[in-house]
Amino acid sequence: MKFGKYIKSMAHPAWADKYVDYKLLKTYLKPFEAGAVNQEYEDLFLSCLHAEINKVDAFFTAKETEFLQEQRSFWDKVRHTKAEPCKKICTTRQELIAAFDGTEMGEVLECFVAFTSKVETLRDFVMLNLQAVVKITKKHDKHSDTYLQTDLVQQVHMRNFFRSKKFGELIADVEALAMHLISHLVAWDELPDGWDGKTACGAGFQCPICLEHLCNPILLPCGHRFSLPTSHPHRH
Repeated sequence: MKFGKYIKSMAHPAWADKYVDYKLLKTYLKPFEAGAVNQEYEDLFLSCLHAEINKVDAFFTAKETEFLQEQRSFWDKVRHTKAEPCKKICTTRQELIAAFDGTEMGEVLECFVAFTSKVETLRDFVMLNLQAVVKITKKHDKHSDTYLQTDLVQQVHMRNFFRSKKFGELIADVEALAMHLISHLVAWDELPDGWDGKTACGAGFQCPICLEHLCNPILLPCGHRFSLPTSHPHRH
């Protein structure tokens, strides 16, 4: 599948116009593909690409602020919602929600699932737009003597949407809240060994490379987690 169709198919519908407009950027590359390269076309393409990156960064920052506020409100709601541990054995999220169906805690759990979905969508937004910048600059460099990819990708790495520590902390806090809820709603003998829900802000939320709080964490197949800016292959 062509990347232009891929990004369109993967984009969150409600945010469709907030992603890098890959199709628009490709139109600025048509003179390059035809061999008519000059400084004017270079400047037009670069100006358009910077505008798209700025658009992505501004939208991400607004959503990040919105989600942080929502998270604080949600924590307050959890603190004031009382519930006895579930007496049924729940091995899936759906079973846990069903066990509290019709209760105030059931509503809290449903809201939490919806919130985590929004956070994950914003994380996908970051990765998809990073891919778009890498792809379009690679296409540009193929037809020009001016190589942009390395410099542009490094610029993206300095943007808030790529390296935000607040967003990394939000992702970690969402996981911490999930552990908190499970530890209080599921009988202790049903929890995995070593999962006490009390170490949410400990070593499990620290990048083993930079030793700082996980920033936009990624999970490798082996189960280890690293901060995205630390582990990304383009980082210098």
